[in-house]
Amino acid sequence: KADIMMEDQSWAAITALTGIFNREAQVLDLNGDVNFFHDLGYEIRTESAQLDIEEGHAVGMEHVEGQGPFGQFVAEGFEVFDRGSRVVLTGKSRLLIYPDGDR
Repeated sequence: KADIMMEDQSWAAITALTGIFNREAQVLDLNGDVNFFHDLGYEIRTESAQLDIEEGHAVGMEHVEGQGPFGQFVAEGFEVFDRGSRVVLTGKSRLLIYPDGDR
């Protein structure tokens, strides 16, 4: 389990069955029931992910599902860039956008 305070004072909670943190490289490898939750209401669930803490980059190559104020998604993988400002769904994906959701 990890609670992370962001530079903008928002926070994220991350849980997984196992995790290995490479302190020198600032990379966290997570495996088993990985769950990311951000205080703005975003949640992502997958089986494995790698987070580059210093670069603000994350990648997962397994089934992923999530939701937030914007809607819901399911994909075969994901990549997060620029500390979450851009999320790319990879492989076969489905996205449901709520008409009144956050833009």
